[in-house]
Parts: sequence; C-alpha cells; structure tokens
Amino acid sequence: MNIQLVYTVTALFFWTVLGISFTKDRSRYRNCFLLFFAIASSIAALTFLAGDRQKEVLVGGWLICMIAVCFLYFAN
Repeated sequence: MNIQLVYTVTALFFWTVLGISFTKDRSRYRNCFLLFFAIASSIAALTFLAGDRQKEVLVGGWLICMIAVCFLYFAN
C-alpha cells in the first residue's frame, strides 16, 4: 500500500472523528486529543507530500500550532 495514502487517510480519519465528536458535545476533553492527533497527522501527510520542501512544511506547521496555542491562551 502506498504510504502517502496511509498518511492521508489517517489525517482524514482524525478530522472526521473530531468533527463528529465536536458536533455532539463541544466541551468533551477528548476533543483536545482528537484535535492534536488530527493536526499531527495532517502535518505528517503534508510533509510527505512536500517532497523537497519538507523542512519548510515542518517549520510552518510548528509555527502555526504555536501561534494558535498562544492566541487561545491570551484570548481569555
């Protein structure tokens, strides 16, 4: 089986499960874990798809995650 397909299907699976769980109950603690796994698997899939620009994709994904965490922390 193609490894690119495995990464992509894994990312889509976690995003789908997160969407279903989030629509049922937004305040569930498991949504945090599902969001983490969805983002991590998406970064892995995008890194694999990037080819020669893997380092830029990893740094960009890391920066986006850190900015989102800071934004959520200081928004309250």
